[in-house]
Amino acid sequence: MKALSKFEQACADYAEARLAVKKATLRIGAYLSDCSRAEDDSKLNRKGGQYSHVSQVLEWEVDDYGNESTYTAQERAEVLAECPGCQKAWQAIQDRREWRKKFGIAKRRITLFGNQVLGARDD
Repeated sequence: MKALSKFEQACADYAEARLAVKKATLRIGAYLSDCSRAEDDSKLNRKGGQYSHVSQVLEWEVDDYGNESTYTAQERAEVLAECPGCQKAWQAIQDRREWRKKFGIAKRRITLFGNQVLGARDD
């Protein structure tokens, strides 16, 4: 198999990252539907979605003095340990975060190459 040019590699990286983000998003939804709290439709998270252990650790609280507080890493681990589905969802969220970074890098590279081509045409 021949080596890819830098343009082809940028397109391949873009396609790979885009697909990985999509798959991670689907996995997150599937894992969250396994949450024991997903059956309780009476409680919703701040965005109007189902309340889960993941949504719990992503929320913040405001005290009487207006100070915001979030879960520490240890507290987050303890809450997520209550639900295997939410643990998997949390890991998929972290994976998706990394793939989104790679996706952004690939998009920037393609834009750079496109601008180089357009600049060459203007000459």
